[in-house]
Amino acid sequence: MKVDTFFKLSDVFLEDCKNIQIEKGREYTIDDGTGKADKFANFRSIGQRMDLDPKMVLMIYMLKHMDSIRTYVLYGKEGSEGLKGRCQDLVNYAIMLYLLDHEEKAFEDLTQDA
Repeated sequence: MKVDTFFKLSDVFLEDCKNIQIEKGREYTIDDGTGKADKFANFRSIGQRMDLDPKMVLMIYMLKHMDSIRTYVLYGKEGSEGLKGRCQDLVNYAIMLYLLDHEEKAFEDLTQDA
């Protein structure tokens, strides 16, 4: 694949990732009606109920997609979302994992100064 084609397709793929974040975010973000919904509330909620760190919950979600991708790579069988959808979900979960960790570290920095 030529480099310019790679980056054009990457741009489309990542734009689709962002659209998926918006669409699926509405379904999974727990909104209390204040307009200040916590993007990570579902991971925190499940973590509390299962006695797991929210990052671990997020990692479990990522592994579900990795298992589907692995099945495709090993056996050529696509699941219900297809390879593209699984890869896009994985990218989005990786972004969320990074930002959840960033949020926690930023909070730690704030509390250490107090």
